[in-house]
Parts: sequence; structure tokens; C-alpha cells
Amino acid sequence: MKNRFLIVSFILVLLFIVKYSSAQHDGKRWGDMGNGNYRNMILPADYCDPDAIRIGKDYYMISSTMQFSGGIVNLHSLDIVNWKTIGYLIYSKGIYAPSLRYHDKKFRVYFTTYKNGGIYVATAKKITGPWNVQLMKDKNGVELYGLNWDDNCPLWDEDGKAYMIASNPQKNWFPILFQMSPDGTQLLDADINKLKIKTLDQTDRGTNILPEATWGEGNKIFKKDGYYYLY
Repeated sequence: MKNRFLIVSFILVLLFIVKYSSAQHDGKRWGDMGNGNYRNMILPADYCDPDAIRIGKDYYMISSTMQFSGGIVNLHSLDIVNWKTIGYLIYSKGIYAPSLRYHDKKFRVYFTTYKNGGIYVATAKKITGPWNVQLMKDKNGVELYGLNWDDNCPLWDEDGKAYMIASNPQKNWFPILFQMSPDGTQLLDADINKLKIKTLDQTDRGTNILPEATWGEGNKIFKKDGYYYLY
């Protein structure tokens, strides 16, 4: 009797999942309605930490791989509603809040990894690749590997200088601003040995621009009309 109850319960749960999943993927319930309107969700899937840019009439978006699944997915849209997967940037486990930018005629993706603990930059002339993935370096030219930093985002200013924002999870998890080389591959005010230490002292660890903040996750930095915006 007990086994029958478990089997029936399992079947009911399975039917509920199937029904719920079908409803979530019903084209009449989400996305483009076909009449000039759209309904949330635009994408009925887990695209966490999305970052999107516009190049002319084209929109491009990337997403995290929080659950140890492979790849940073690349998507394309012409209206921010209908999206199509056009490729994957890299296959790795646990990539948090990557940032997509277009600078100096190159697409650039900044990201950190959970398993390998590195700070990376990937560049490509086309959004579909091929992508050149490399570890960023500290001010001494040492590759930034074996770290526990996350959620990095770059900014190129009008004067040619470049910066990167990032966070160090857990204690003292606030956003830190680094000076970056113009080519976007090196942090000019960071020492890898200092980055490995949990401390409030920011010597060779960038600049804490929000000393009152205790949390800095999914960092994004922009400049518009003479003002800098940090999200």
C-alpha cells in the first residue's frame, strides 16, 4: 500500500511538472504576442545576470552559468523581445555575472570563474567568435589566477583611460574600482598577492569607491552625460 502511494504521488508530481513546463513554454503565454505587444517572460528559461549591449540595430546579450553548466551563451535580437542563441563564448563551470562590451572594434567579455578562480577577458572581432580568452594580469604582469573575486565590468573613459569594477565575495563584499590598461588586459593598481587577502586595506587592491557599502554583486559601471553610474 505504501509503495502504491509513493508511485501515485510520483506520477502526480511528474504530471504537474509537465503541465507547468508546458505552460511556461506556451508561445501564447510569453514573449512576442504577434500583435505588436509582448508578455513577460520574454525568455522562459534561466538567463541569470544578463548583460546586453546595442550595436546599431542589433542587440546582443550574454548570461551567467550559475549552475555549473557549460558556456557563456550569446544571444541576438533586433527588438529586445525575440532572442536567438547564436553561440557560446567559453565552456567552464560556474561563471558569475559576466560583462559584455564593444570597444576599439572588438567585442569584449569580462568574467571570473568559480572552479579555477581566475579573472578573464575574452575578445573577438565578431560576436560569434572565434574568441581569444586570456587571464588578466596584475601590475607586475602576473596572471590573475587562484582568486575569489567576481562580477567584473570594464569602462573606457573619453580620455583613453580604462577601469574595471569587481567584488571580493563574503566578508567585505563591496565593489572595488581598478585602473586598467587601455587594451583591457591588465590591472594597474593590483597585486595578486594582495588580492588574495581579506582586508580593508586597499593598498595594491584598487580603490573602494563606496566605503559605506557592504555588498557589491553583479556590478555594472557606465558613463552618460558626464556622470558615472555604478549598479
